[in-house]
Amino acid sequence: MRTYICLIADDRFAVPSLLFQEAKDDLAIRAMALAQLRANPHWQSLEVRLDDEVVFTLERADADVHG
Repeated sequence: MRTYICLIADDRFAVPSLLFQEAKDDLAIRAMALAQLRANPHWQSLEVRLDDEVVFTLERADADVHG
C-alpha cells in the first residue's frame, strides 16, 4: 500500500484541507478520489500527490461529467 497526500480545495475554507489516503496504486486512488469528490459538494478540487510529485488533479467538473 502507498500513502497518498490529498490537498482539497473546499468552498467553505480559505486554506486547503489535507487528507492522507492509502491505496494500492494510482488507479485505485483515482477511483477513491473521484468518489470522495462526488460525495462532497463543497469540494471544488482535489490534488493527489505521492511523495513530492503530483499524481493528478480532479476538479468539480470532473465529478459532474463522470457522474
